[in-house]
Amino acid sequence: MADEFTPKRAELQDARAYAELSSKFTQGIAEKAIDLFFPKAESLVIHDNGCGTGEVTRAILARSSVPSLTIKANDNDPLYVEAYAAAAKSNGWPAETFNMSADALDFEDNTFDISFANFVVFLIPDDGVPALREMHRTLKPGGTAIYTAWQLLPVFEPVQKATLATRGPNGPLLRTLPPIWQSGEFLAGLAAKAGFEKDNVRLETLSNKVPIKDIREFAENTWSRLGRPLTGWLQGDEESWDAAVDAFLEFCEASDSYERLENGEWLIEVRANVVFATK
Repeated sequence: MADEFTPKRAELQDARAYAELSSKFTQGIAEKAIDLFFPKAESLVIHDNGCGTGEVTRAILARSSVPSLTIKANDNDPLYVEAYAAAAKSNGWPAETFNMSADALDFEDNTFDISFANFVVFLIPDDGVPALREMHRTLKPGGTAIYTAWQLLPVFEPVQKATLATRGPNGPLLRTLPPIWQSGEFLAGLAAKAGFEKDNVRLETLSNKVPIKDIREFAENTWSRLGRPLTGWLQGDEESWDAAVDAFLEFCEASDSYERLENGEWLIEVRANVVFATK
């Protein structure tokens, strides 16, 4: 089997830089959710569910005044588990790390005061309900699950504009954000399927503005990740790379979600639906 073709410009993009940028989007929402809801207590046991590189943990530790915190973090990707463990060690976090999936937790029943799954549930089969059931099971009575999904993440539209400009109206399919997951009502409704009482479920919509220093670098990095069709890159994508990035930037210039600052930097507005469900 021949190696898959990849445009040279895509190979040059820094995966670590893209991951760091992505974490700005997700951590900003986590910070706002914690500002909105965080219990006062002498001690708390917190679950960072689908922890990635530790965005939720960072947000909690920067904001919490709880004297005694214990954090248990899990992810099904060993690379994220390794990255989180390294960050926990270097920063002295009160955290343990586990390689496990959100829908198959090894934790005991009634373990956590808070279980936070930040942009995780929509990645789990069956509408994420198996993961929410596990959150419900492992929460203490009176504990709260917090889970999120994007209502507005304006990176898919410019990618669609770029693919239309360079591949035409019948171009190959790309990764997208399914519209149903942008519905707060749908997201909140999943809690009842996982065992939470409807009266104990609260939905909030939170917005954040993410700073971008170099908008063209952002466009190239995003195109290199989201512009790849589900069936793989096309040979013509090499020659049309600049045209795709230019089309992406045209969208940014015209979109209300993108704001150019006087110093040449940009702000991107994102919104997330956040559900707080208490056991």
